[in-house]
Amino acid sequence: MYIVATLGPKTISDNAIQKLIGAGIEAFRINMSHISKDNIKRIVGFIKSNYPDVKIIGDITGKKVRVSEKLKDGFKITKGEEVIFTVEDQYDKLKKQLVDSKLKIIPLNIKQAIIEGLEINDIYIKDGRYRLAVMGRKGSVIQCRADSTIYITKGKSCTIKSIDRSNMDIPDRDIEDIEFLMKNDVDIVLLSFISSAEDIRKYKEKINAISSRINKSIEIWAKVETKDGVKNILDICSETDTIVFGRGDMSAEGGILNLPLYQWEICRSLHKSGKMFIVATNIMDNVSLKGRPSTSELNDIFTMMKNGVNGFMLTSETSVSTNGPLAVRYLCKACNRYSNILNKRKIKNDVRRK
Repeated sequence: MYIVATLGPKTISDNAIQKLIGAGIEAFRINMSHISKDNIKRIVGFIKSNYPDVKIIGDITGKKVRVSEKLKDGFKITKGEEVIFTVEDQYDKLKKQLVDSKLKIIPLNIKQAIIEGLEINDIYIKDGRYRLAVMGRKGSVIQCRADSTIYITKGKSCTIKSIDRSNMDIPDRDIEDIEFLMKNDVDIVLLSFISSAEDIRKYKEKINAISSRINKSIEIWAKVETKDGVKNILDICSETDTIVFGRGDMSAEGGILNLPLYQWEICRSLHKSGKMFIVATNIMDNVSLKGRPSTSELNDIFTMMKNGVNGFMLTSETSVSTNGPLAVRYLCKACNRYSNILNKRKIKNDVRRK
């Protein structure tokens, strides 16, 4: 099994990286939205110099809805408080109109055309963890009420269900980040929010142009975290050899009750395809909290392996938890044990059943 650990505030030091490698990881994921480029340069240099066999994955933002960079200062929203969301190109105008209002305004990094005609009942913050119910709407001005207390800052992820990303452009930041990754010899770029094969082809055009200019290459992985991505999984596989299933955003995009169904559908589709399938997020969360995996986590891992999953990507378990190496050791131990059992007993793969 291929084990990936995400680096973050708790694990960007050389010592922390060494401990994760010693625990058994084979690759590191770097979220380009959460680590500064100076730190990325240092991290890549350290790993390449000391652990050349360990792969480095740069995860770019993709067509993800976020709080716009136009929001200069963060603020807290309390439970029950009403706020206004709007699109980036209307933010400055709206701020002037509501200068005397106590309502806080949250700009999103999308254009008005993206949400025109779209029914919006809720907006979720931070991978679906926080919900704001829509109370009223006039065009691109959406008034919401917070279900819980949230701190809003620029760059924070947002989810608007059923948004059509086919009309969204590749963010300029993605192109800048890809060139940065290639110049610094990062092994793999992970394209986020891939919904179709055409999405990857558009990125490949940009990557090939950069490659011709700087004479460097990079491997391409696709992260699927939307309903369209699941529906188009076989077409997506025609453009890449590795699929990462992002369960955090997928739970917000498609509903948490549907998450196992999407995961199973991808397993069925990729069965005998020869493609690498890695599942990310909420793999060993209980280790972060209690120092040991839960029964449901271990059962989930065994079932995924039985259904053909090739690897796991730890996210918050290694990026913001002090128990990162412990989570890796538990995961490696579970994978080794279950792999031996599955191979020895030749247990049938559930995805073959209709």
